[in-house]
Amino acid sequence: MNKKVNDAFMSALKTYGALEWHKSKYNSYYIKFKDTRLGSIRIDDHDGRKKYSYTYQVFTQNKTKDELRIELETIIEKIIIKSKMIKNFDPHKYIVYDTKINQYIRLNKKKEYYDNILKKE
Repeated sequence: MNKKVNDAFMSALKTYGALEWHKSKYNSYYIKFKDTRLGSIRIDDHDGRKKYSYTYQVFTQNKTKDELRIELETIIEKIIIKSKMIKNFDPHKYIVYDTKINQYIRLNKKKEYYDNILKKE
């Protein structure tokens, strides 16, 4: 069930810079955005560690498909509204994939983002 929910989020939020950040061995999925001001999503069927916080958490355990659909639609709507409220929203800002180390890296400035892209061309 978690995989289906994750796929639905990724499909709906791809144009907003959604990244499948991590999949844990305990069947949890973590989604972040290239523009980190949109927050993060955790999809799971169990409680997470208290030291971590996520903007949105979706607990799939004991929920019907309709309940999950409503929750999914609500979160997607909040993210779309938030992206419209963010001044200078850029779905490609701040996080890029570095092929040399095969992972995403966070950049502090938009200039660093463009410098990194130009290096790869």
